[in-house]
Amino acid sequence: NLMDKWILAAANGLVRFMRAEMEAYRLYTVVPRLVELIDQLTNWYIRMNKDRFSGERGAGERRTSLCTLFEVLMMLCRMMAPLTPFFAEHVYQNLRRVVPDAPASVHFLMIPEVNEAAIDPQMEADVRLMLQVIEKGRTLRERHTLSTRTPLPEVTFVSADAVALCAVETLHEYIADELNVRRVQTAPLAEMGGRVVLKCMPNHKRLGDRFGKAYKGIQGKIRALDTDALAAFLREGSLTLEGETFDKEDILVQLQYSGDKSHDADGVAGGLVILNVSPDAAMLDEAMAREVCAKVQKMRKEAGLRKEDALEVAYSCPADSSLLARVLRDQSAYIAGRIGRTPIPGAARPRRAVSLLRDEEEVRVKVLVDGKVQQKTEPLVLELLAGCPILGSKAAEALPDPSLLDDVENYVHCLDYARLRGTLEREGVLKVGLNGHAFELKRGEHLFLSYSEAAAVGGV
Repeated sequence: NLMDKWILAAANGLVRFMRAEMEAYRLYTVVPRLVELIDQLTNWYIRMNKDRFSGERGAGERRTSLCTLFEVLMMLCRMMAPLTPFFAEHVYQNLRRVVPDAPASVHFLMIPEVNEAAIDPQMEADVRLMLQVIEKGRTLRERHTLSTRTPLPEVTFVSADAVALCAVETLHEYIADELNVRRVQTAPLAEMGGRVVLKCMPNHKRLGDRFGKAYKGIQGKIRALDTDALAAFLREGSLTLEGETFDKEDILVQLQYSGDKSHDADGVAGGLVILNVSPDAAMLDEAMAREVCAKVQKMRKEAGLRKEDALEVAYSCPADSSLLARVLRDQSAYIAGRIGRTPIPGAARPRRAVSLLRDEEEVRVKVLVDGKVQQKTEPLVLELLAGCPILGSKAAEALPDPSLLDDVENYVHCLDYARLRGTLEREGVLKVGLNGHAFELKRGEHLFLSYSEAAAVGGV
């Protein structure tokens, strides 16, 4: 995994730097680099690998990511021990529980040895550029009041540097996920035509000190450089003008976007980030679905529920014809993928289900009017229900008397849900004796363990 290689490269690079600096008694240079690594670990590596830590990508990925995290945390503890002794000791005492025969204290350990094979300056540079692209993309979203929950068509990275373009292409999946865009594209500067222009700015102080009174003439020649010359300067890092050599400290070149208003752009080191800020109707629907998912997750947290707890999510809108009701129907599969269960419309809510938490509030809905996004609010009721069996639409066919349906629903909801699950998973049927009648309810046909299970086979 590229993120594993990156964080290990960053950690070992810091170890090498720290050893050199501390041997020279330059402790003041070490702390900023330590803080930077902590930021990279917590705000980027951990957040971008949550699905791997939880096992959603398989047991192998989970083990690899957790081992990587453990290794970096242990290295950090040992590096921080001389600087923050009590905090480092506190963290180490938690980590040592899984290390057989580990020393009793982090202060019994030396600063880690450098793993030279793990150091990869190019990987660090590539990820540094990726983070800049992500941060610029977020800035552009904020500029247009587009939250990250709203998907956008694409982001394009433009540069004259082939290495930078390759880095963005390699890491495009992370950029797409963090910026919530459908596509990540790269484009060489030469292919952008008139949509991207180069603006040249001489470094007045540096060149003024260098050329003195002759600077005025030099400044005019620098400003007269055409696009091709500036593009070559960006690629090569220097240029020669009338026998004088100039580097990137002497001449500052900015890329500026001059395309249509459906896009906005901002510059990063050596390139330009162009974000399409015009979502279509389907993207706005997904944004509303994501907002509902966020509210459900918040309610789960308030109710003290864990991810593995059995529960159902029911919803109701004042009008079935409302925009929000349509979005929840159309986006039910997407919502199920994010919260792990298909939402139950109010009309299909099991009458005997136990309510754990109910919340009613206004939800932002967005629509396109003449190509512009307009926002309003609509009321929504969300309810968390304890996990419960769901009678299918064919349940009545299994009954000797259809009038028993209400009694059967009461009966299955009175059963212990965990024991019912075990019975259905083991035997596939529930044998019922009720009101002098004996019959069987088949799982997957008459009876389901969740609404998601029933919806998957059209059983509701």
